[in-house]
Amino acid sequence: NRRIPNPLVVAGLGLGVVLNAWLYGWGGLGSSLSGFGLGLLLVLPGYLFRFTGGGDVKLVAVAVDASDRDGLLSLGDHARDKLDEAGVVVLGASWEGKATLLVTLTPDLVESKRLHAGNLVKAIAGRVGGRGGGRPNTAQAGLPGPESLEPALAAAAEVVAEQLG
Repeated sequence: NRRIPNPLVVAGLGLGVVLNAWLYGWGGLGSSLSGFGLGLLLVLPGYLFRFTGGGDVKLVAVAVDASDRDGLLSLGDHARDKLDEAGVVVLGASWEGKATLLVTLTPDLVESKRLHAGNLVKAIAGRVGGRGGGRPNTAQAGLPGPESLEPALAAAAEVVAEQLG
């Protein structure tokens, strides 16, 4: 996880305010607080009204070693459960010269109807000449061949962003 923990952000903001007050007196404190307020006014509306697009959805899109459909489904379930919420898992695997794509969503995305796994897998596979579909929570697609796995996985983020609007 590459996020900066909130305690570090708050500590950094507090240190900045105190340092400005110490170096520049009351004028520095006022300047620091007004800058903080302006920044908050600029960021807060986007946060409150969710202008962040798809940034709140986690995506895992990787090729995996699976010897059959059941193994791929098991890996997909495991990865989805690790994401906990707001997660999309796109796994690709090939066996016996065939390539398969699996999309599974966390329950909160399915219940909110923000995304549909069947629509996602159909769009992703369609980018490389494959076909697929499925249920709102889990779906699969067949791809033209193992060489189409990487381009399909690379398209996953764009397709998710498009479908989130």
